[in-house]
Amino acid sequence: MAERGIPHNPDSHAAYVGSWLQALREDRHEIFRAVRDAHRAADPLLALELHKSLDQALAHVTNTQPLSIPGH
Repeated sequence: MAERGIPHNPDSHAAYVGSWLQALREDRHEIFRAVRDAHRAADPLLALELHKSLDQALAHVTNTQPLSIPGH
């Protein structure tokens, strides 16, 4: 996830693409499952980022410290 600065290893791109080609040869619907799973994994991270942004905006408007979010 580029938004979160998660690193990647460019040397492994060929192997990654190769594994996807093999998976798609075996089951052409695998891409749809992968997209679904990636979406499910990304949603909570993006929601957390939104909450942080809203807290920062609120703090700026009210000139106070950002609010803490219970459970985060």
